Amino acid sequence: MEVLVGPAGEKLTVVHAKPMDKNLALIKFENTGSEWDGRVLLHEVSERAGRGKYDYITGTWTTVTIRGSGFASIEVFVRGVEGSFRARYDKDAPAKVNAQAVVDEYEKLPRP
Repeated sequence: MEVLVGPAGEKLTVVHAKPMDKNLALIKFENTGSEWDGRVLLHEVSERAGRGKYDYITGTWTTVTIRGSGFASIEVFVRGVEGSFRARYDKDAPAKVNAQAVVDEYEKLPRP
């Protein structure tokens, strides 16, 4: 699990599916200014080799793009939100955020 936080309270909680070779992740959106705030969406994860760039895709849309690696200079783009925000990984997140709660929230969503 990873939690990215931005300077204005933006927060993305990323819970990677297991086994990891499935390349799937749940993302919970909070305070991003997007239509997905307060929701958890299932995404396909696409990594662009050597660029530290990850695209999180739901359906045919890339909803989140993360550029940068490590703990410095991470830029996050959320579809439908103008511009981007600088983020950092919240290293204390595993102690504060329950990944199972994010999974449970996703499982409660109505299915088409």
